[in-house]
Amino acid sequence: MNNISLNLIVISLCDDKEFHKTNISVFKFIEKCNENKDFEKMFFNLIHVISKSQINRNLISNQFKSQLENYCCLISQDNSLYDAMNIAIGTIKEKNIFSPNHISLFLNSGSELIFSDEFIDFILNMKIDPSKSSKRSSSLFFTGANVINRDTSNIKKIWWPSEVNRFLPFKMPASHQAIFYRSNVLIHFPFLNVKGFLASDFLQICSILNYGYKSESKKIITVNYSNNGLSFNNPIRSITQRFVARFIFKDGRNLTLFLLIYHLSRELVWRILFFLKR
Repeated sequence: MNNISLNLIVISLCDDKEFHKTNISVFKFIEKCNENKDFEKMFFNLIHVISKSQINRNLISNQFKSQLENYCCLISQDNSLYDAMNIAIGTIKEKNIFSPNHISLFLNSGSELIFSDEFIDFILNMKIDPSKSSKRSSSLFFTGANVINRDTSNIKKIWWPSEVNRFLPFKMPASHQAIFYRSNVLIHFPFLNVKGFLASDFLQICSILNYGYKSESKKIITVNYSNNGLSFNNPIRSITQRFVARFIFKDGRNLTLFLLIYHLSRELVWRILFFLKR
């Protein structure tokens, strides 16, 4: 695959209007890309991962399907975000859309892509010679995001990207909805799907970088999103888990020991709280 192809993965685990808003932004983005004659042709693949309650819903019109190289709709059985993301990774592998020039992006329900010439330039500049090693060029791309207040629809702040480094050991370099992956690398790094563990995206990024793959931070805004997920609502737990993932199991290989310590620590905290309440 020599042309750039964008794998857009939309996760929706609740039946609400936010999912429709994300789809509209995706297709506006695709239409504007195709209308702009200054840029070469790009290909688009769309993967929906939804909850069981949305099975009979009309998710996408035939008009939009005609603009896609590939489209598929998948069901998340346990209704968890990381399970849904792993289902999408498996589909990318199954459909053979994981060359170095297939770029993947995960969007949650309610997120909106932001079209700009800088955004298109950024995507097209990711193109590399597929015969060369992916480790010679960047495989992770961190971009900026507008954090939206869901109640007022106003921008609360701009989350500019940073690098994962020893000075910011527990900070995500970007929203996971503003991180672009080379798909040939992504398929080898699924997300750790464990109940109560909120730092799987951070652990995955650390794993990719510790295997020798490179990253880049680009100061462009690519998405609007509402910061109302589990990590945002549980900041202490999320930061603690990232700290552990970064310093103790930063390469993501020793997962058995990691899970053992994680579950034992949860049990210890529960027993301490139970004792204090007596």
